[in-house]
Parts: sequence; C-alpha cells; structure tokens
Amino acid sequence: MQKAILLFTVFVSSVLFSQIRFEKGYFIDNSDNKTECLIKDLGWKNNPTTFQYKLSETSEIMTENIKNVKLFEVDNQVKFLRATVKIDRSSSDVKDMSPTKEPQFIEEQVFLKQLVNGEANLYSYSDGGFIRYFLQMGNGQIDQLIYKPYEVEAQKVAYNEDYKTQLKNVLTCQGIFNNTFDNLAYSEKSFTNLFLKHNNCANPDYVNVSNNTSKGKFNIAIRPRINFSSYTQNNFERPEASFEMDQKMTFGVGVEFEYLLPFNKNKWAVIVEPTYQSYKNEDTRQINGTLTTKVDYSTIQLPVGIRHYMFLNDTSQLFVNAQYVMDVSSKFTYEVNNDGGKTYNYVDKKPSSNFALGVGYKYKSKFGAEFRYFTKKNVARDIYYDFTYNSFSFILSYNIF
Repeated sequence: MQKAILLFTVFVSSVLFSQIRFEKGYFIDNSDNKTECLIKDLGWKNNPTTFQYKLSETSEIMTENIKNVKLFEVDNQVKFLRATVKIDRSSSDVKDMSPTKEPQFIEEQVFLKQLVNGEANLYSYSDGGFIRYFLQMGNGQIDQLIYKPYEVEAQKVAYNEDYKTQLKNVLTCQGIFNNTFDNLAYSEKSFTNLFLKHNNCANPDYVNVSNNTSKGKFNIAIRPRINFSSYTQNNFERPEASFEMDQKMTFGVGVEFEYLLPFNKNKWAVIVEPTYQSYKNEDTRQINGTLTTKVDYSTIQLPVGIRHYMFLNDTSQLFVNAQYVMDVSSKFTYEVNNDGGKTYNYVDKKPSSNFALGVGYKYKSKFGAEFRYFTKKNVARDIYYDFTYNSFSFILSYNIF
C-alpha cells in the first residue's frame, strides 16, 4: 500500500506541474502598442499586478506588470483594465471595524476586472476576502460603489449603503424603477443583472462582451464502485493471536454532490458523497485447537472534501481530491468459534474517521472513473483488541444532474 501512495503522490505532482496553460490573448502597453500573445490563465480569484505570457507556444515565458501595461485580456475569458482609483479598504471584521460611517479612501493604481461593458461599465477588485465594485458611465471617471459596515457602539454594526443612491442617480433608463435599488445587494450577481438591464434598455442591440466570468455549478452523480479491502486484528495480550485476513473484493455505491466554485474557471469543487459499503470475511487457524473468526462490517460513510480539476482539452479532465471520511451509520460484528463450541461476540458502532485521496478522469463532464485510497481506520477497539480496516476503491461515475 505504501507503493500505491508513492505512485499516487508522484502522479499527482507531475499532473499539477503540467497544468501551465497559456491562452490566446493580448495586452496594450503605455505607448498603446497591442501585443498578441499567449497569456498564462490563472483564473485570478484576486486581481493581479503582474501576468506571464509567451509570444508563441515555443517561446520563453516573460512577465509584464501594472506599471507597463494599460490593459490585458484572455480572449473570451477575462479582461483587466489599469486604473487609478480611490478605494475604501475599511475592514468588515468587528475587531477592526471603523467607528465612522464615511469611507476612508486611499488612491491606488490597480488592475480592475471588467464585468459589464457598455453605457454603464461595472468593474470589480478583489484582494483576499476583500472585494469592492466600481462604476463608470461611458468613458467617464471610475468610482467605487460605496458600501461600508461600521461600529456604532460595542458589538453593534450599521451599514453605509450609499451605493444604492449612486446607482439610482445614474441608472435612470426607463423600466428601472426606484424600488429596484431599495433591496439591491452589494454583490456581483445583483450588480451585473442591473447593469445589463440598463445597457439593454439604452441600446436594444447591446451585447456584453465582458460577461464571461465563471459561475458556480451543482452536479449530482451516481458512483458504483469495487472495493479492495483487508482486515487486521491485533491482540495486545497475545500477539500470536494477531492476524490479517486476505484482501477481498466487495461492492458499494455512492451518490456524489459536487459544487464547482465560481472562480479559477471552475477548477475547484466541494464534494460530499454518501456511500454504502460492506465487508464480510472469515479466517481459520490453529491456536489451541481450531479457531474460526468471522467479521461483518457494514457502513454508510460520508466523505467530505475538495477536488481540483485539470483540463486536458475541451472534453477531458483529470482531477485529484482529498476527503475526510466519517461513518454516519455502521455496524461491526466480530465472532470467534473454537472447536470446543464456545462463541465470543463483539459489536461496536463507533468506528474512527479516516482520510481518502483520489485521482480520476472525466469525459464531457458526464462520465468518469476514479482510483481512491483510504487511510487505515479502527472499526472497533477494546482493551484486548484493535480491529483495523484497510481499503482502496475503483469508482465509476455518471452525472445525472
């Protein structure tokens, strides 16, 4: 099993290393020169200050930065525009929250991500958990949409929502009513929908060329599997009575719920997979006569974890995942019969949790297969015995939603 872990680690490392993807794009420098190139697409959850590019597939990798570049774009994916803007970086953490309502602006030069373009332009700036949105009408000044939580007294928070008034004053196209702004959330989805509505109203032929951001997606898959499991029993009082049962092939089935996170081109996902599996085996050996041991372990497990996708092409994806595995409902029965006819039974319903590492392949985001290794787990334990379960699985997958 140690060899399997080593091979898994080497394979995952090589796959991750190979996932340097350069996409067709361009950038415009301070002299307004446009350079067609291949830009390393990182997905950019946070707004960058630099980016890497190549002039061709075989040329060397070079780096450009915000001082030299006015704008760069990965075709049909994302566009960043350099701008000098006033940003309020007030904290939303109660421990560090400002006691004043008014924003505390700092002038900074940043790359803004373009979300909507047209008569009304929408931009975003993200840095860790911090995010701000910006408004520009036509080719005018770019202003932050003001939203600021502030502490009015100990542990009591109020909110400056001046962004509602800012938008109400400029998005005046017929069909957008004043009450539209009353419950408008400070979020990308809310702002994008509103800006698109305004731009479509202002120009019936309007097309938003910047609306290519990733969106979260929910998948459900049926996942039957073959399990290769073994069982080890350690006797602390009599080591000679310890033994390991031969590996046995069993079957199981799970239902996976996957949420693709809305950043980094949906390369990251959260996965939850309720799974049923069972293991039965028997061992006979000569210890002061004939001793027969029977083991019966059945469980509904709940693996919870994260997954990372690596795109090979438009239809094929490799992925790796790591999960924490809990038994939400299980039964373990241990029975020993000796040739004198005496029987010992042991039942326990509190197995330990363990971890799982998986590597797999998906085709057209519909069909898939995965090899998954589970760390050892104690299915039961008492003062005399340690009952250990080991397994790895080959899983097939079919997305039903």
